[in-house]
Amino acid sequence: MGKPNLFGGGSSIYDTQEVYTASGLQPGTVGFLGGRSYVWCSHTGSSALTRGEPLASAPMNRTTQSLDITTAGLAIGQTLIRGITAGGSAIAANAFNDGYMAVVDGGGEGNIYEIERSSAFTAATADGEIVLRDAVVVASDAGTQVTLLQNKYVDPIQSYSFAAHSVLEGNAFVGVPNVDVPAGDSTAQYFWAQRAGYCPVFVSGAARKGTAVKMSVDVSGRLEALTADVEVAESLSGGSVTVVPFETTQVVGVMVTDAIDGEVQIVDLQNTVV
Repeated sequence: MGKPNLFGGGSSIYDTQEVYTASGLQPGTVGFLGGRSYVWCSHTGSSALTRGEPLASAPMNRTTQSLDITTAGLAIGQTLIRGITAGGSAIAANAFNDGYMAVVDGGGEGNIYEIERSSAFTAATADGEIVLRDAVVVASDAGTQVTLLQNKYVDPIQSYSFAAHSVLEGNAFVGVPNVDVPAGDSTAQYFWAQRAGYCPVFVSGAARKGTAVKMSVDVSGRLEALTADVEVAESLSGGSVTVVPFETTQVVGVMVTDAIDGEVQIVDLQNTVV
């Protein structure tokens, strides 16, 4: 229990084991407490989040990638952006609040801007608005395209299993809440999620102390051991080919205690602060 010091200086008034209904901090704000790091998250989903269960970033909206924008859509010094074509799907109001607009092609390619708020877009119509926190620094041209991205720490979800989804999207690890977070569909909820340091986390399997762990692909809301051993069946008759896949899943920490399947155990989370 404690109130992290903010990255860059100053102390927060928000406790790691409490949930709040006023934001106070921008999602993604980083805090430190006794060798542990935390990140400030928001939650507006209809399901509660459970303490000790790892969280992943929300699935990316692929229909908001590489969107066309009018030739004069980005002017130097501008913060109110119009002229973005929504593409094949409508975009709900506030969908990208605290998110990002990245310029991925044409004039301004390579720039990324923080979004303060966004309005609704009609499908395939350039009628919505994006308000940036900072002004545009490179103007657009006829070939400019932008991608709209949700903030990784806005509406994170319980890490999910491969069995529950036809495609494992590889969503990024966000952190582990030290507190139960109520559903946020009626009132938005704000909380700290731990990203580094000793942390109580639900674990699947019996990983031993010192074992690297990842988000489980078998059980939702759990960490599990990284695959370290491969069994190869040799063919005596010849002609067979054995393909051995390498483990490429993100390592999020190392076991501090021997795991008990399905129980909360101590993991040394080892993730960058942002």
